[in-house]
Amino acid sequence: MVDRADYDPSYDPEAPVRCEVCGGEMYYTASCKLRCPRCGYTRDCSDP
Repeated sequence: MVDRADYDPSYDPEAPVRCEVCGGEMYYTASCKLRCPRCGYTRDCSDP
């Protein structure tokens, strides 16, 4: 049994990353950069 406060049994590491703006699927474009092809929103690892 796992005894961790941050454990989430429903977490799927293979699930797509969804855009916070439009809900589209985001893609990795470069080292630690994510971009949404639908709306153009971008994120990187330094974003909270």
